[in-house]
Amino acid sequence: MVYEAATSLTALTSNSVAVKAAASKLIELSIKESDNNVKLIVLDRVNQLRQKNEGVLDDLTMETLRVLSSPDIDVRKKALSIALEMVSSKNVEEVVMLLKKELSKTIDQDYEKVGAIFPSHASHEANPTRTTNTAICSSNLYINAPSNSPKLLPMWLIS
Repeated sequence: MVYEAATSLTALTSNSVAVKAAASKLIELSIKESDNNVKLIVLDRVNQLRQKNEGVLDDLTMETLRVLSSPDIDVRKKALSIALEMVSSKNVEEVVMLLKKELSKTIDQDYEKVGAIFPSHASHEANPTRTTNTAICSSNLYINAPSNSPKLLPMWLIS
């Protein structure tokens, strides 16, 4: 019902206040909805609104990033892609801080998984003579951070 109302409203008017309100409700729906396919459809609609109304939805960047709490990787990718297109000089600092927090949570979770899966990995961490270590975890390749940091970093972050 929310989807239909938001879609109808944006079809009837291009008023920036109405578009922003409709997009806000769609983002809220994508956060609350449990079906990942519905989330993807709703995010597609938000992206269409963003493209059609350049700059109008930039204030909703942080709301869009709340979708990153979804466990589905495709939903998170789509939300991140949309949000990155909405970053402006006004919200770039907030976005970077939130992404740092999300990355830190991901690294901490994956580091705990590696310790559980590869118990010997933890003992190598304590060995200062060993500068790099690799492990395969969650279909991603990880490499130790520089020797002054014990955390694992995703390889895409290092490249």
